[in-house]
Amino acid sequence: MSRDGLRDGGAVQRRKAAPILIGRLPHFLKLFTADAAHASLITHTSQLAMRQVAFVVFIIYTLCTPVITRSRPPNLISQRVLNDGEVEKRIYRDGTFALETSVPGPGSTSQLRLWQVSNGRQFIQTILDSRGKIVDCEFSSDKLEIEEFISTFDGVVTRARVLAEDGTILELERGMNWTIRLTPVDDNNDVVDGDLLLDVKTLRAECKQKHVTVKARMAKFKKGMRNKRDVFIYPGTNWCGVGATTERYNELGFNAAADRCCRQHDFCSHIIEGFSSKYNIFNYRLHTISHCDCDER
Repeated sequence: MSRDGLRDGGAVQRRKAAPILIGRLPHFLKLFTADAAHASLITHTSQLAMRQVAFVVFIIYTLCTPVITRSRPPNLISQRVLNDGEVEKRIYRDGTFALETSVPGPGSTSQLRLWQVSNGRQFIQTILDSRGKIVDCEFSSDKLEIEEFISTFDGVVTRARVLAEDGTILELERGMNWTIRLTPVDDNNDVVDGDLLLDVKTLRAECKQKHVTVKARMAKFKKGMRNKRDVFIYPGTNWCGVGATTERYNELGFNAAADRCCRQHDFCSHIIEGFSSKYNIFNYRLHTISHCDCDER
């Protein structure tokens, strides 16, 4: 190999896209570590210069290119059936990573699905029942959590790159119940609700709405419990009757004198609440009864 040939080869390599440059890096290293038979054709000075050029190009590319852009894989769909019956379906499309895990339910047709999706800025997890209704969800912008999730795609991405370089659309590792195929931009047919799974904005909005609904139901439930308890409290008081309608010691009803007395009874160390038994005595009254020492106060 002549010196001019080496220069021409180096120029061609530098004109290639950055990912191809990284992929051909081992080839550069082989040239730089040529054995004695090749060393006779290249001077030590030329070898050192080419090493420095390749190293500088590699460092600049590494520092200036974001991780997701630098490692962006081809669009793909992967399906893997685990030993316990769970099915993992992974999708990558234009910067969005999505994982659907299906877990068999107690019935023959029932199942739960866990959706996990990230666009590199947000991470959303959603649990759906067999009808596709959201059971629970959460969203996060934690960078570490996002990076950990995206890193779980490393094995799939490596295999997808092999398919892309070979120019094929073959399924891999069929014997291991693991298939990977490259997909057109809009092909999500292998995943139920595939378009929604990749829609980070919509999933986040639905998760927020779920949280609002749950809070409203909890508030309604607490209000219902409070209304039932109010029936057994004397009007104008917070402490006279079964239990109390407040948890704050300094809150009294507009009938403050009676309420203060009832509160003292309630905080007596020896009491029997209305319609309850204690000390082998059943209190059939609506109000709490107290030990005589408390009454004398």
